[in-house]
Amino acid sequence: MVRALRGDPQKPYTTVSQELGLSSRTVKRRLQRMIHEGAVFAFPAVDPNAARGVVMAALIVTYDPEKKEDLDPQIFAKLEAYIWHVFHMLPSEIDGLQSTTFNLALPTVGRSKEILRWTQSLPGLVGARIGLYEEAETFFEVFDEEIGKRVAALS
Repeated sequence: MVRALRGDPQKPYTTVSQELGLSSRTVKRRLQRMIHEGAVFAFPAVDPNAARGVVMAALIVTYDPEKKEDLDPQIFAKLEAYIWHVFHMLPSEIDGLQSTTFNLALPTVGRSKEILRWTQSLPGLVGARIGLYEEAETFFEVFDEEIGKRVAALS
């Protein structure tokens, strides 16, 4: 079911059900359960070159996990007008630190520098960096391989 939706996550349940030989009600119920349990999620794939008049940037902040609850809302409130996606990482197994990436659509490169200076001034932050990007590639093949392995293991 995940593989059937990967290329078009808005595909109607009836189409998915026909492809998989299931009822549309079964498709809907299983998908809702997977979403509710956090087994599947979606994220946007963006073409930065198609976004005229904006600078695409990724603000990556790092902190101790206990600071996340305090810092994330501050950052979100300040940058809400620019945020188009937030990616939350689990704490690192190496150093225990946690990172969050705030994907931004900014009006100018200069605004990215202002945002970085402001972010670095936040107390409790271990690190912050901002990167501008012109291209973005999403590799779904890795997901397909992992899905195939897990399906095979269940069979």
